Amino acid sequence: MKTPSLISTVLVFAAGLILLAAAEPALPAALTPVKIEVKTNLTKASHPGTFTTSGAALCRRGTSSDKEIAPPRRSGDHWSFHFRKTFTCGSGTFAAIMQGRLVVGRPTWSGAWKIVAGTGAYAKLRGAGTLVGDELPGRVNDHLAGSVHFG
Repeated sequence: MKTPSLISTVLVFAAGLILLAAAEPALPAALTPVKIEVKTNLTKASHPGTFTTSGAALCRRGTSSDKEIAPPRRSGDHWSFHFRKTFTCGSGTFAAIMQGRLVVGRPTWSGAWKIVAGTGAYAKLRGAGTLVGDELPGRVNDHLAGSVHFG
């Protein structure tokens, strides 16, 4: 019976490591924490607003607008919201899907956001997080927190 040489054992082991490394998915780009504060006017159809950001490689301020994905829906003691918010900066735009829930009689709503599209400098922007919205007469102030990356 012939025993494998040390060289052939090392070569087989090295080939296995190369195949394993090739099968591993690429690591995502580094995540950067971000906060976005949005002031939205609810008295107009597109819900125009302004926003400021901190903590990420985003423009520091810009304008926003909403597009309803599904009409607000009431179920028992709460309303559910599902809309797309587009953020516009001088260097491009980015859009997030926003989903949330407002309990009737409470002044805040909460939910989640996820960046789904971008143009210009934000074409490869991705990210997600949580949000809280303060309901005020004729407007809402949204507070988004999460992480973004380019990739």
